[in-house]
Amino acid sequence: CSVTITEYPTATDHCAGLITATTTTPFPITEQGATVVTWVYDDGNGNVSMQTQNVMIDDVTAPIPGIANLPDITDEYSVTITEYPTATDNCAGLITATTTTPFPITEQGATVITWVYDDGNGNVSTQTQNVMISVGIDTYENLGIQIYPNPVNDVLNIKFNNEIANKIEIFDNTGRLIIVKTTINNPEKIDLSNLPKGIYFIHFQTNRRMISAKLIK
Repeated sequence: CSVTITEYPTATDHCAGLITATTTTPFPITEQGATVVTWVYDDGNGNVSMQTQNVMIDDVTAPIPGIANLPDITDEYSVTITEYPTATDNCAGLITATTTTPFPITEQGATVITWVYDDGNGNVSTQTQNVMISVGIDTYENLGIQIYPNPVNDVLNIKFNNEIANKIEIFDNTGRLIIVKTTINNPEKIDLSNLPKGIYFIHFQTNRRMISAKLIK
């Protein structure tokens, strides 16, 4: 991260005796890459000797996030994060993450935030965090949607008795979007045979609302 030299080199002179070198290089040296230190030995009688010394600064350690696994965030309307996560770095100390995700997050369904920790020396660590927005969620039973069988083995059947969805999304239990359908039939059949066993969430987006249901495979 840095180099500070406190014991300067010396030279012997037939008149002045022991001479300690001087340099115009400021310490500590923190600039990445190579720095050449020029040492000057001056006997005070107009005789000068010089030496050079190479100093190499090479930070190769990436920042370490303070929280190993960032928690998922779920809200019904919007999410704004004001306290960004941090990481510790061997040279830069505490680093606050940056992200290109705009806040507030209001888009329906799952949004994955990518947090970036940059130590300024070419070392970068990243983390992801899941945000789930579910505005105006109503239970599917009250809105006349039949989902069967549930638990499901292979094919999930969906029948709309009132509103027909214009988009269907299925998420796994980590909030990861795994299936999207924008052409919807009534009834609709979705093949889930390739999905592993577990808990899933299905969202129906209509012109007026979002409807959510829990699936078991």
